[in-house]
Amino acid sequence: MRFYFLWHVKIILGDDMRVEIWFDFNQESLEVINNLNNAFERFKHSKDVDILFRSLPQKEEHFKYHEIFQYGRKKGLKHSYLCTVFDLFKSKTDLTTGLESRLSPYHVDIKDLQTNLKDHKSLRIVKNQLEHAALQKIDTAPTLTFTHGFRLVGVSSISDIEQTLIKMYEKDSGIKYCIEEDCER
Repeated sequence: MRFYFLWHVKIILGDDMRVEIWFDFNQESLEVINNLNNAFERFKHSKDVDILFRSLPQKEEHFKYHEIFQYGRKKGLKHSYLCTVFDLFKSKTDLTTGLESRLSPYHVDIKDLQTNLKDHKSLRIVKNQLEHAALQKIDTAPTLTFTHGFRLVGVSSISDIEQTLIKMYEKDSGIKYCIEEDCER
């Protein structure tokens, strides 16, 4: 199953709204990522929200997939690349074969990626994110954290995510969220 992200990601220049998804390569994280995508389709101010994907591996065998994602993220690859890494994880194919066949559309230097995995260069990023999660008392993947301290833990519905986006927007802007054209301000 392939999923795509339809929201626009904005570069953070100040105190913009932000959603961080602490994910692992599990079905629950995949469901929340899909639900977040659907909530963003319905959220009028999605272009004003920055999305950050944070590694939170729950099992030792998941670390290498987080390393693959973090390697690509450092190269500027984002949402569709993460989708492909999820596909690679779910396929349970030989990792060497899977890297070559699935990542070729991203023009990833497979030999460099394999060296990166062998030397665990991206593992430092994953471990750093685990430390940040521990400091924030995040131990469940998935967890969504929002600007202004809002948080959803575990599997969250599209509606729950949308309502939390609205709360974040209202707190950030100081105005009531309204999708009608004749809203009072």
